[in-house]
Amino acid sequence: MFYTVIKTLAAIIFAPFIPRKVSGKENIPKEGAFILALNHRSNLDVIVGALSCPRPLHYMAKKELFKNKLLGWFFRNVNAFPIDRAGNDLKAIKTALSVLKDGKVLGIFPEGTRVKEGEESSAKAGVSMLALRAKVPVVPGAIVGEYKLFKKVHIIFGEPVSLEKYYDTKPDSAKLLQISSEILDEIKKIDANEKKLLQKGEK
Repeated sequence: MFYTVIKTLAAIIFAPFIPRKVSGKENIPKEGAFILALNHRSNLDVIVGALSCPRPLHYMAKKELFKNKLLGWFFRNVNAFPIDRAGNDLKAIKTALSVLKDGKVLGIFPEGTRVKEGEESSAKAGVSMLALRAKVPVVPGAIVGEYKLFKKVHIIFGEPVSLEKYYDTKPDSAKLLQISSEILDEIKKIDANEKKLLQKGEK
C-alpha cells in the first residue's frame, strides 16, 4: 500500500518535469519472479525504473542510506534493502533470493555502479549468480536520455532472457561474469537501437 501511494505521488510530481515514454511493457511477465536489469547513469534511474515497471520493484541500496532511522524506514517501505558494497554481503544476497523466491521482481544494475555516457563499463557477476540460483529469467532494460527539465526520457524493456540452459551446471566465477556480460550486451543493444531511432526522428 505504502509503495503504491509513493509511486503514484512520484509519478504525479515527475510527470511535468521529466516526461517518460515507456516501450516494451508487454515483455514484463505479468506474474512470477524475474530480475529487471537496467543501465545506470544517474541516481534517478532507481525512481524512473520503479515508475516505469508495471510491477513493484525491489532494489538493493547502499547500507549508508539506512543509517538514519527515518530514512531507513522509508527505504524499506518502498521495497529497498541494504547492501554492503565493500564486499560480499551474504545477508543482502539472501534477501534478494528471498524476494525472487516469493515471486517478486528484483531490480539490478549489472554494472554495479553509475556509468556516465561514453564511459567503458563491465558487468559484475551478481545478476547472473542471482538469476541462476533463483532460476528466474532476466528482463534487460535501457533508460535512454538525459535528466533535464521537460526533456523526455525513454525507457525500453527488452524480451526476457532465459538462463535455463545453465540451470544444471555449476558455473565458476569466470562463467558468471561471461553470462552477466551477455546480459549487459543486450542492454547496450537496446540502448544503441533506441538512440538510432531517436536520431532518425522515428520516436
